[in-house]
Amino acid sequence: MLAEAEELEARTRSRGLIVDEDTLYDFYDERVPESIVSQRHFDRWWDRERRRQPGLLTFSLGDVAPEHEELDLAAFPDVWPQGDLTLPLTYQLSPGSEADGVTVHIPVAVLARVVPDGFDWMVPGMAAELATATIRALPKTVRRLLVPAPDAARDVVAWLAQHTPQWEDVARAGDMAEPYREAFTRAVRSLRDVEIPADAWDGHEERLPAHLRVTFRVEDGREVLGDSTSLLTLQRRLAPAAQAAVSAAVGTPAGVRPRSSAPQSRAGGVGGTASPQANHLGGPGGGDTVVRTTGLEQDGLATWPILAGSPAAASDTDTIPAEVTVQAGSATVRGYPALAVEGGDVSLRVLAHADAVPASHAAGVAALLLGECAFATKRVTTRWSPAQTMALAASPYRTTDALVTDLHRAAIARLTGADDLASIRDRVAYEVLRDRIRAVLEDEVLAVAGVVADALAAHRDLDVAIGRANSLALLTTLADLRAVAGGLVYEGFVAATPADRLPHLTRYLTALTHRLDKAASNPHQDAVLAGQVRDVADVVDQARAAYAAGRPDREREAQLQRARWLVEELRVSLFAQKAGTSEPVSAKRILKELG
Repeated sequence: MLAEAEELEARTRSRGLIVDEDTLYDFYDERVPESIVSQRHFDRWWDRERRRQPGLLTFSLGDVAPEHEELDLAAFPDVWPQGDLTLPLTYQLSPGSEADGVTVHIPVAVLARVVPDGFDWMVPGMAAELATATIRALPKTVRRLLVPAPDAARDVVAWLAQHTPQWEDVARAGDMAEPYREAFTRAVRSLRDVEIPADAWDGHEERLPAHLRVTFRVEDGREVLGDSTSLLTLQRRLAPAAQAAVSAAVGTPAGVRPRSSAPQSRAGGVGGTASPQANHLGGPGGGDTVVRTTGLEQDGLATWPILAGSPAAASDTDTIPAEVTVQAGSATVRGYPALAVEGGDVSLRVLAHADAVPASHAAGVAALLLGECAFATKRVTTRWSPAQTMALAASPYRTTDALVTDLHRAAIARLTGADDLASIRDRVAYEVLRDRIRAVLEDEVLAVAGVVADALAAHRDLDVAIGRANSLALLTTLADLRAVAGGLVYEGFVAATPADRLPHLTRYLTALTHRLDKAASNPHQDAVLAGQVRDVADVVDQARAAYAAGRPDREREAQLQRARWLVEELRVSLFAQKAGTSEPVSAKRILKELG
């Protein structure tokens, strides 16, 4: 009973809830006769007394925590609902420790599905304390307009209770929930006509007391895999464990069983000869591969996977289901099947996160198309013109096979598009696409080779111009040119460059040569313009780094990709205006693109 009362103290952060030791002594002193002076006396007395009053020496919660009935335990829930998940909560009252406050317990198999949104509201019982701490953590210019802080906080809590959804609805909404800071901003604007600027929230969370930040604890059964106040940090660090847990939990979903693990033959690929490396995507193709099967998952695919028992199996379309679920204890584990490229092999995987499916599946479909449709290296190279052969021979690729393979990848990307590839979920659709690609792929590979040859020729001209420059005043410019060119032409650049940007590489590289010519006569002007580009590029790089540390978001990724290439257009507009840009561009436009 004392342990239960201590848990209530921790949950409600109510020090002094438990009675003192004198009160506990008095409880026994009132019930045990003075004649009991030894263990033998006590046993004899209690053996008779417990038959008449079995609860005589049993403490109730009222005995050890008389004020417990005044506590609103509903304001300190046992679980946190989010979507269809129900995550247990525990509470600690241990100031100074990392886990002081509320801890959310997350089974590793559902880790990828939990989002950080909503947890910034804490639990209802901490609303007043959170509002007060929020005010005190704001910059002084804003904080002084919200005094006294406890009174302003009380008004904010009342306003939020009236103008925002109930706590359970906010928690369950997950990434659809309004951030606490936005609701708080609306509240003080309405109550005090105070506007909190967006930058006032920078670093705000770190300034809150530790117990007002949720601790996330990831568990595999009874084993704790990690805990942190940053859910995204845990998700990144434990992504392999989460993926393995989903694969293990989902296993073979009901109604979806692999039909066979017989070898699947692979068509001759780039290089045209059979090889033990046949199911790898970076070199010669040909030969047979064996599909290793674990439940729905399959390894070493050379063509579309065989899925007996799938909902569409009767029509032999081998449809890859969008989602599979299994009940693991009290948690519903959801997995999202998709093709994936792993170490050069194509596999069918049950991914832990739905947002990861489009990119993974598109890459897997593209890799299957490459394996089944690619032409031998010699067949491609014999169709290059002498000028193309010279330019392509100077590519940064280590081997001609590697270059030709990447030309195939870029050609497939130009003929399809990531969205089209991601939408292919059954055998019939895949085979229709494969046959269409086969019919036109050779000509498309040659077209890409021509574009790449032009870019490499421009890169060679730039390299020659850099080698001839010998002015000490140009050292900074030359270093910048090498860095920019290195970000455009490198081993793997052909397939890594978006299909719609590949034709622009020649213009970007030619503009760099023009820049060097102009810088020779006016190094100072070049430094000024380079500084303008660098300021914008740094913001773009920071935004891309922040995105890489967070969750997948296709729309945001597209914005950042577009901003990255607009930086190249900005260079053209500043250093080589005569070359022209593909669209109007300025530093302001690029920053607006970032949002």
